[in-house]
Amino acid sequence: MIIILAGTFYFSVWRDTPDDPALIEDNSINREEDQEKAKDLTESFSDDDANLNEGLATWIGETGEKLIEEIGEPDRVDLSAYGYEWWVYNESVSSYVQFGVNKDNKIVTLFSSAEEADLSPFYIGEEVDTLYKKLNMNSFVEVKHEGTTYRFELSEEDLHYRPLVKLGDIYAQVYLDKFLGEISGVRYMDKETLVLHRPYELTYRGELHEAPEPTEEEWRQIEAGSEAQVLDLTNIIRVRSDLSVLKPDEEASDVAFLHSEDMMENDYFSHESIDGSTLADRLKEGDVSYATAGENIAANYSDSIAAVEGWLNSKGHRENMLNEDFTHLGVGVYHKYYTQNFIGIR
Repeated sequence: MIIILAGTFYFSVWRDTPDDPALIEDNSINREEDQEKAKDLTESFSDDDANLNEGLATWIGETGEKLIEEIGEPDRVDLSAYGYEWWVYNESVSSYVQFGVNKDNKIVTLFSSAEEADLSPFYIGEEVDTLYKKLNMNSFVEVKHEGTTYRFELSEEDLHYRPLVKLGDIYAQVYLDKFLGEISGVRYMDKETLVLHRPYELTYRGELHEAPEPTEEEWRQIEAGSEAQVLDLTNIIRVRSDLSVLKPDEEASDVAFLHSEDMMENDYFSHESIDGSTLADRLKEGDVSYATAGENIAANYSDSIAAVEGWLNSKGHRENMLNEDFTHLGVGVYHKYYTQNFIGIR
């Protein structure tokens, strides 16, 4: 029998759900275009000025075959909830990248938060002040796709932490670390993928384009991929902060999954389970030994990328992710409920 050591617990909750935006069918979408801009920027570049002739962004629209020819087979393939697979290249934490490849074998999105990834015209660690000087960011972005006009409305918080930038025919969602004042990750998307994700408040005129709802069998695959990505992305953040990587812990992952499942199935959101049990109780029930332990939870984010970047910008979650006493991580994802169980083993 595994003995559970007395430990210290760190709790952090992320309830804010910016990736579950409001949807409004708007028949007056062509209203005044003179809305107040989020930033008064004197130096900016236009769509045509953006340097998309180099870097990972140039892969959007290319084929999976070409990617394999030039880069090689992915280290892992994860199913997403949006009609494409994530081809994950995670051999090196410093050059990690994941490409979204759809059923037509076209690359429709990509993401990286690794310091050596070429995310031109952006780069990880770029200071926010430098970014703002070269971008002209509006509080809305309009997209026309398959006969429907979509208008994404960015809140002040969106513009400060995850602005959306149009670069020619593709879109960049730039994740910002508010504590360091620098870029922490970049997601490139074509317009269809942006529409399917709906990461901001949205009005539209026409027929709403939506991804098919995954089957329960597909959800299990999506969840497994999301769990692996949360571990990868958390370790990238730790390495950027000169901390050791966290090792996966299967027992802690099982405990985390059951808590995510319980929260969704019983419609609550808390570190305390509906039966009154705490993290300590759940770890004991799962035969998990530890010296210190902590937990992050999140709900209704579009995917693992959004959840991890959300945790990074919340003080308590960030402290868990960057706690040097933790050595292992268990991740449990059920649909769009996310739980991280951090474990420190002496």
